[in-house]
Amino acid sequence: MNVKRLMSGFMACVLLALVLYVPVSYAGDPSCSLTVAVKGKGVEVFSSAAARKPSGTLYNGYKNRANPAEKSKRYEVNLTEEYRVYLDIDQAEELLPRAYVKLNSWEDEYIEACLSMQCSGFEAEVCAEETQLYLSPEGEKTSMTCYQGTRTVVWGEFGGRYFVDDYGMTGFIDKKDLSKVADLSFWDAYEARNERGYEERFEEKTVFTDGGHIYLKDFGKYFLEDGDKVRVRAYTGNGMVQLYRPGYVEARFLDPEGDHSTNNVYAVVKTDSPVNRLRIEAPVSYVRSRKLCSGVRVEVLDEDEKTADLYLAGSGRDTWDTQVFGTVKKEYLAFGNDAEKVENGCTRVTLTEDYKELWIDLPAGSILTVVGCEEANQAGDPDRLLVMTEDGKLITLINREGILEPIDPTVYQAKATSNVVFREKPNKDGKQIRTIIKGTEMEVLLRGECWTMIRYNKKTGYVMSRYLKFLQ
Repeated sequence: MNVKRLMSGFMACVLLALVLYVPVSYAGDPSCSLTVAVKGKGVEVFSSAAARKPSGTLYNGYKNRANPAEKSKRYEVNLTEEYRVYLDIDQAEELLPRAYVKLNSWEDEYIEACLSMQCSGFEAEVCAEETQLYLSPEGEKTSMTCYQGTRTVVWGEFGGRYFVDDYGMTGFIDKKDLSKVADLSFWDAYEARNERGYEERFEEKTVFTDGGHIYLKDFGKYFLEDGDKVRVRAYTGNGMVQLYRPGYVEARFLDPEGDHSTNNVYAVVKTDSPVNRLRIEAPVSYVRSRKLCSGVRVEVLDEDEKTADLYLAGSGRDTWDTQVFGTVKKEYLAFGNDAEKVENGCTRVTLTEDYKELWIDLPAGSILTVVGCEEANQAGDPDRLLVMTEDGKLITLINREGILEPIDPTVYQAKATSNVVFREKPNKDGKQIRTIIKGTEMEVLLRGECWTMIRYNKKTGYVMSRYLKFLQ
């Protein structure tokens, strides 16, 4: 097919979709964009698709995605992970100008539409010494503590609480703990919601640390390290600074002359056997869970009586670097002098050929240390090994062709739990050496999540890890 003709057809479809815009569905997609634009302050919303009494109001200028509710003409809008509301989307957008749907247009008509629309949202500041950000209007479950001076944007009201939604800070705050700072124009609200030019309003600062990482727990799993650039949203109480990118940081870490000691604790991963690995549950869904070898040194960023939040990263600010973070039981960590007693389960290896993957470029002969692996999506996938380079970079290496050769490996034993194919390379297309019979013992040279490198009958190769029982 002619490429120019294809592109012309595509653009024609795009233009037609804009002309035929219908708020409740985009070209058959049941989900749609919501922009509140009504007479008065905002639109009434309900706690269920069938509720008759409104639970609150969303202000003019509020933007989100809406989905049709089952067996109802109302649309569902998720305000937080714990709370959703329902509304009549035609009513909610009754004053929305047609020009506004041209989200990528900067024509005069579009700009005039934004300038003419009424916005009821406003910027606010926490006036109490500290307050809680709740996940629902009436519930007691909180997501974080907000300090005096914290800035946010109010987009609705639900009884005695305001609904706030600012980058990284979404939930409900008691009205008595917020004071109005400034009204927002619809244009200001649009920029704030889309981050277009918004962050430039805030002062940029450099992070200074003693080399340790700063853990911003209140906003989820997010870290800062020495040399990072951040933008200051507001200076708050208790010597804290609210960042535009989510989190609070102590003001001293943004002061070149301040105390930059992180006082972070270090520990060593401890498993019941050097051949076993500790699973680190990923705190976010888009990151694979990892497993770390016994003996790996990690940074402990936060802890309580039973659990600890650990962190492992490379030595530099490089696109190669992988990060491992998550929460584990403290029984699987060794601190202080006890760390010296943990048997090391890491394996030093040599790269037998050049390795290039996206931005990673390692020459043959590189010395690496296998410190863990990523969990696989399914059996038989290539192993994604976590390896540390000699200069301290932590990277993810995909071992499709078996290009790692152990250096003086600590040999462990494994037993076949069923008949298993012994192959030359760690993939299902690898040449078969033979079939190993159930119950046969073999030497383990390098354990992988999907494929394990073994030595059997004086030959070296790979078998699928799922068919092995690793012996203590």
